[in-house]
Amino acid sequence: MHRSKEFRDRDHEDWYRGVLERFPRPVFLTDLYGRISFENAAARTTFNTTGAARAGTALHLLFIEPSAMTDLLADAAILDAGKLAVQRKLPLKTGKGSIMLEIAPLLDEEGRPSSFVVLAGAPCA
Repeated sequence: MHRSKEFRDRDHEDWYRGVLERFPRPVFLTDLYGRISFENAAARTTFNTTGAARAGTALHLLFIEPSAMTDLLADAAILDAGKLAVQRKLPLKTGKGSIMLEIAPLLDEEGRPSSFVVLAGAPCA
């Protein structure tokens, strides 16, 4: 029995989301403007958020300087060839130190950034 392409694509996406959910580092998926479309369990624990409440919220709101996140996303959108991600330490809005972020663009079929994957390290002083 043949399954529709839409059904196969949905299964494929669900599998990847399952992998990201279990990934040990905090992971966010965002649109080009930094609005969160997905956060894994490690991100919810590290940033003390809940998945449903955080989806659609700007990632910028987790940090003291929202403009620093805007700059980081802009830098990630225009990465030089051969560079995989941009990294920067940003101070948390909670006042509990800073966190190192790694942001990489996810490209569409034409090679243009369409969204971002954001990996976070452990909070540090």
